[in-house]
Amino acid sequence: LADETRVFRRAMPNLHAAFARRGVWFRNHHAHGFPSGEGIMNLELGVWSAPGVAIAAERLELGVPSLGGEFGRAGYATSWFTGSDPTFDNLQHMMRRSYEDVRIVDSDDDRLLVRRPLDAVRARRRGGEGRARPIVLGLYTSTTHTPYSVPGQVTPADPDRAYDSALAHADRALGDLFDALEREGRSESTLVVVTGDHAQPTPRHVAMHV
Repeated sequence: LADETRVFRRAMPNLHAAFARRGVWFRNHHAHGFPSGEGIMNLELGVWSAPGVAIAAERLELGVPSLGGEFGRAGYATSWFTGSDPTFDNLQHMMRRSYEDVRIVDSDDDRLLVRRPLDAVRARRRGGEGRARPIVLGLYTSTTHTPYSVPGQVTPADPDRAYDSALAHADRALGDLFDALEREGRSESTLVVVTGDHAQPTPRHVAMHV
């Protein structure tokens, strides 16, 4: 655990600092799905992965409760933001079934992705809606997915260095989120959950994956 913590602190200092202040780290939590389409459906629907079957593409008739849908029924305003292509594995159908507001950010920059929902929350509050309804935001980042491309940077040829660079960029995006919540006085009333849709092994087999 000490070795994993050192790796965590070095790779993602913003996320580590947030955990150190008030976070809880569930080390054994893992989405039971691979690749991304299956992992996301497991997180959203709680459906166990079926080897060889694309749940989002082949099981659209599933009537199980969804994460966004349950929050919606509880009175929350629900939105899902992604910088990736949701037509992959037909995810856009599943997300629109779960969330009342699905937005495609035309960028694979995680920092831009983080800014968009924050802007949406501010707009809701200016219109008075944010005061009447609590809000659930889902953000599906993509920098830490292969090929580990960071906007404005040349992707290192070495897979380990490319992965480290992607982690650093994702961590900066999370830092932007934490800073904005603190600056706008919402950090005490906001729960941030960070999880991966599946593990991403690297050649050196780092124990901590995002």
